[in-house]
Amino acid sequence: MSEGRVTISRFTDSNGPDGVHVEFTDSVSHVRFATMTLTLENFALLITGRGEVKAELEVARLDLVGKTAENKVEVIKVEPHYGNSEKFLELRKAVEKLEVDGWKHRSGDMANSHNYKKDGIHIVFFRHV
Repeated sequence: MSEGRVTISRFTDSNGPDGVHVEFTDSVSHVRFATMTLTLENFALLITGRGEVKAELEVARLDLVGKTAENKVEVIKVEPHYGNSEKFLELRKAVEKLEVDGWKHRSGDMANSHNYKKDGIHIVFFRHV
């Protein structure tokens, strides 16, 4: 059996009723795999002893639950693109060559100018095994 975390947060919705999100995260993979959305009334009934209430349920990424999350940083030697579409395409091609054996890049890294160092751009890759 795996361990996990439960996060409960209240939200305000200007277009509808306020409610509560209950999120379930696997501690091994760090994947949020289920989110329940309840009305404030149903949440109150649930925590005060009502055995069952209606809620919206979203389930995702179950295939990653229990797998270990791995991360690595790759340095890609390219010039900063700073809005130049040709240089950005060159960076994208270099990143795609490193996406092997289940490794995927963190998409925001390519656009973040803070990731450029003297030796190139630092891109974070991740996978679950």
